Amino acid sequence: MHARLRQALDAARATIDADDPGDGDAAAVGDLLLVCHGFCAALDAHHRGEDRTLFPGIEAARPDLAPVLRSLERDHALVADLVTEPVGRARRQGRP
Repeated sequence: MHARLRQALDAARATIDADDPGDGDAAAVGDLLLVCHGFCAALDAHHRGEDRTLFPGIEAARPDLAPVLRSLERDHALVADLVTEPVGRARRQGRP
């Protein structure tokens, strides 16, 4: 799952950065960015839900897992930065 996400993000970044998006099919580029944006938003919401709801419950039941949970929260913050960056660049370039 994570490797496939990294590949999809790399492809989206390459598309955003390209001066000429390949065959010039702007609709296909827009569709790719729209799907990426939707997936990234869903992933971010999923991680925020874990951070706010699931992890506190786990920590209440198993305080010994607090360091692991903090590590997962840091990972979620890193992923949030990675997945929001391509969407921001696309918006700055006037793409969907």
